[in-house]
Amino acid sequence: MGIDIANDACIRAIGEVFGSGVPVFGATTSDNMRGLVSYQIFGTEVYEHSAWLVGFADPSLEVVSRATHGFVAFGDPLIVTRADHNRIIELNGSPAWKVYTGRLGLAEDASCGDTIPVGALAEALPPDLAAAYGSPHILRVVTRVDADGSMHYATTIAEGTRLWLTVRDEERIFRDLDVMVEQIREEAGGRSPEAVFHADCLARGRHMFNRILKEELVSRMQMPFAGEHGIPPWLGMYGFGEFASLAGTNAYHNYTTALYAVFRKPVTLKEGGR
Repeated sequence: MGIDIANDACIRAIGEVFGSGVPVFGATTSDNMRGLVSYQIFGTEVYEHSAWLVGFADPSLEVVSRATHGFVAFGDPLIVTRADHNRIIELNGSPAWKVYTGRLGLAEDASCGDTIPVGALAEALPPDLAAAYGSPHILRVVTRVDADGSMHYATTIAEGTRLWLTVRDEERIFRDLDVMVEQIREEAGGRSPEAVFHADCLARGRHMFNRILKEELVSRMQMPFAGEHGIPPWLGMYGFGEFASLAGTNAYHNYTTALYAVFRKPVTLKEGGR
C-alpha cells in the first residue's frame, strides 16, 4: 500500500466496490521507515507506490480484528488552520512542518523518518468510539513533507482539528494488548482461530529506541490462542499503518498492534438436525 495516501479514502473506495460490510485488514508499507517509497513485487517486477489487495472468498470464514496503541496525549494541542484533503498546510497559522518540528525540538530540515519515533499525533475520538477503542485518541503519522512546509497526514484532515503530541506508556501498551486479546477471544465464543494475521507498526518495534520487549509482546498475543495443537498459523509483519476494525467499522490506525483472527462461522443445524 502506498504510504502517502489518505487511507480513509482507500477504505471508502474498497467499500464502494466490494460493499461497506466487507472487513478490511492489513497494513501499509514503507522503506524501513524512511517514508519515501512503498515497494511491492508482482511477478518479476518491482513497483513503487503500489498496493496489494487479496480477497478471501470463503463464506464460512469471518475475521475478528482489533488494534491498540497504548500512547498518551499531552500538552496543548496544535490546531490545523489550513488543510487540503490529507495535506496539512498550516498549524497554528504558520507552515505546518516548521510548527510540528519546532514542537518536537527538531530542526526544520529533519526528515519524516526523524519525526516518526517521537512525533505520533493524537486526534480525539468521539465518546462512543473512544469507549470502544479503550483510548480517547487515535494516532496518526506524518508520511511526507513538501517543499512549501506542508505535511501529508495519514487520513483526510479537516481545518480546526486539534492534534496533540504523545508519549508512549510501556505499562499501558502491555495492559491494553491483554485487553484486546481477551476481547477477540470473547467474540470468538470458544472457537479456535483457523489463522491469525498480525500487523505491528514499525515505530512500535526495534525502531522505537529498542525499549519494548517484542518477544514478550508476541508471546502475550499468541499464547491465549494456543490450542491442543499449539499456536495457530500466524503471519505477522511490521508496517507503516494498520487497517483494523473500530467499533465494528473499518478504520485506519497508526502506531498500533493489530490482530486479525480468522474463524469458521458457527454451524447452524437445520430443523431435525440436518
